Amino acid sequence: LHQAPPPHHDAANPSTLQRLTRDPRHAPTNLSQRTNKSDQTGARAWVGVVVIRVRTLFASGAGASAAYYTGYLTKADGELPGAWAGSQALGLGLSGEVTTEALEALLSGYHPSTGMQLGRELVDRVDKHGNTIRAVAGYDATLSAPKSLSVLWGLTGDERFAECHDVAVAATVAMIEKYASTTRIRSNGGRLHPETGGLSMAVFRQSTSRADDPQLHTHVVISAKVQTADGRWLALDA
Repeated sequence: LHQAPPPHHDAANPSTLQRLTRDPRHAPTNLSQRTNKSDQTGARAWVGVVVIRVRTLFASGAGASAAYYTGYLTKADGELPGAWAGSQALGLGLSGEVTTEALEALLSGYHPSTGMQLGRELVDRVDKHGNTIRAVAGYDATLSAPKSLSVLWGLTGDERFAECHDVAVAATVAMIEKYASTTRIRSNGGRLHPETGGLSMAVFRQSTSRADDPQLHTHVVISAKVQTADGRWLALDA
């Protein structure tokens, strides 16, 4: 396992998502494993032989992010439309193809169908020192196949190579939802990490790099909003 630590990481209290990308014990052993940069921060990790890069998406850029994923990424020849995934997505009535409107609503902190605000409003705030604290809308976990697999797929056109990547992505997404869908609350001077109804994710597979050479990779856009068993919408502990 090789990785770069995420920025502003609290080593004493790592989040669940940080532990997943840091500790190989949380990774399945059988896996072969361009948004606006001003609206993201990121970290990179290796799990098995799949590269996982996680970037933060901010609510102030929700519209631009939604347009990027559902427009720019999917309109190129041969690219597939995004698809919804995750137990919480189903709870919100999200299935099938990802639309710009639904993704923008979710990243803005609203129910894509009813327009109901999901918990606390996602707005930037200024702390007592005058620093702007940007509201987090979600995360882009980008899963990249080994270059050799992408080259084989590009040279042969054999879709079985792309299917290998899809299987690895599906397993990784399931792992993320299983281990990283908790929230965090304070209780009696301590912290609790209650379970939630899962994650709302929009999945976009891409076939080329920015240099337009074969590079199978998948953007998994994860909403920062999760719902506890008592119906409260809180922030994902990431």
